[in-house]
Amino acid sequence: MLQELRMYNPEYLERPYVVVLNKIDLPEARNRLLSLTEKILRIGCDEVTSEPKMMLEDAVHSLSTEDGSTDKLSPQITNKDKRDREIEDYPCPLAVVGVSVLKGIRINEMLKEIRAALRKCRDSREALEPSTRP
Repeated sequence: MLQELRMYNPEYLERPYVVVLNKIDLPEARNRLLSLTEKILRIGCDEVTSEPKMMLEDAVHSLSTEDGSTDKLSPQITNKDKRDREIEDYPCPLAVVGVSVLKGIRINEMLKEIRAALRKCRDSREALEPSTRP
């Protein structure tokens, strides 16, 4: 997925993002959820932090219970240079959520993470804008 985005437009990988893993109702997907989530969370990080591990534990628990900006790189770096970067060199996702859209599993958690990511982007953008108040 990230390789496709990098080939299409490497600047997309500089933007904040949430990874949604669908079809977790399938046994083979459920079995790979934890390892795949850990692998995704290692992108842009030296190690997985405790906060994402909490998300992982929540994802695994909910499965067992069936509960339901701008480019920060310098301007002289070309798109070709960005395509040559390793995937691990890009920022890590804001969240990784396993869902089953078909069965409605963890849809609310997905929406919550998307809203939190949008709020975080808005808040960081507002912090960068100069205040217009006297």
